[in-house]
Amino acid sequence: MPDTNEGGVAESVKRPSAPADAIESYYSDAYRQCEATLNGDNWSRAGADECTENELKVQGAKINDLYKSVKANLDPDAQTKLQAAQTTWTKALQAECAAGSSSADIGNAAELSEPECQLEMTVRRRLQLEQMQSAPNK
Repeated sequence: MPDTNEGGVAESVKRPSAPADAIESYYSDAYRQCEATLNGDNWSRAGADECTENELKVQGAKINDLYKSVKANLDPDAQTKLQAAQTTWTKALQAECAAGSSSADIGNAAELSEPECQLEMTVRRRLQLEQMQSAPNK
């Protein structure tokens, strides 16, 4: 995998070091409320996946906005590199989160469902894009 390039575009699938609680701080209130309703006898995989899939839509919209913002502030060469990095990240998301994947692939010990894996990787990508957005342009 390539390192951060001269245009400030970070490696596409490298995960920023962020503890789980930092990642969870990016979740929406609606997601937290949905998850809270699934305690005890109310828990189901279908319910948990529904909460997660709804949150993926929220986080996906945030990533799209960040991506556009970061890209708009880059020179054409760096824009091309960012686009390639985003494509690589999308492919890695699909590969790492295929059904039956273990979150050991993304740094945790417990098994994650496919939507949970996608959500964690999506929030980590959001962190990357936020770091790129706040980095000085080169």
